[in-house]
Amino acid sequence: MKTLRYLEAPEKLVPLSDRDPPAGFARLIAEHGPGIRRLIHQAKQRHRRLGDYGLRMGMVFPPNAILSEEIRRLCAIPFRHSDGGVYGCEGTLEGWKGCPPSSPTVSDTVALLDDARAMLLLQFDGIRDHHQQKYINQFTRKLRKRMPEIGLHSPGSFGSGPCTMCAEGCDPHQECRLPDEHIHALESCGFWVTHLCRLAADHPLGEDPPRDIQWLTDWNLPGQTPDTFMSVTGVLIR
Repeated sequence: MKTLRYLEAPEKLVPLSDRDPPAGFARLIAEHGPGIRRLIHQAKQRHRRLGDYGLRMGMVFPPNAILSEEIRRLCAIPFRHSDGGVYGCEGTLEGWKGCPPSSPTVSDTVALLDDARAMLLLQFDGIRDHHQQKYINQFTRKLRKRMPEIGLHSPGSFGSGPCTMCAEGCDPHQECRLPDEHIHALESCGFWVTHLCRLAADHPLGEDPPRDIQWLTDWNLPGQTPDTFMSVTGVLIR
């Protein structure tokens, strides 16, 4: 429970900057928000695997994000699995390229944020099968590539959970098979995801703003609560 409390409200962690978003951030939302919503809704309606899930969206001013190497290291914390064992996430244990220690350091991620005016946050809701995260990550990567269609550009994107882009699985003994497609989870780069959701709720793209994350307990076990979960991803906008 101590770890859970830390995930919900980490101590001594502060945003990169506490300055208010500039006028240009508000103009970006006003000018491009409708186009972003249309692009996302059209893409989601066409996606046969994601169409039934709820989706909330909001914009984040990147300097207000909280990032920490402590959060990045949480990916390796052991938890109870359905086989009865207590061990960490498969990605960190097996050296997957999208997970720590292969994921970008906090300093590398901060440098990437410096090249962005905003982060589009996507919060998918009502998921029961963690394998769906693969399709959510693919959706997010494709969305990044489509930003020029509405007059925007993206210097990067972030996924949810391990990358899992390779059908054969990630081989820790060779270079990434899909270097242009792999994606790092927000938390694996050090983002405090709950805080990102709160920031995005202040600038929603729709009537239902992103909500606080309720962290799962007893993952994939009979006592799991809640019975469905969220996946949160992000697309940087220049």
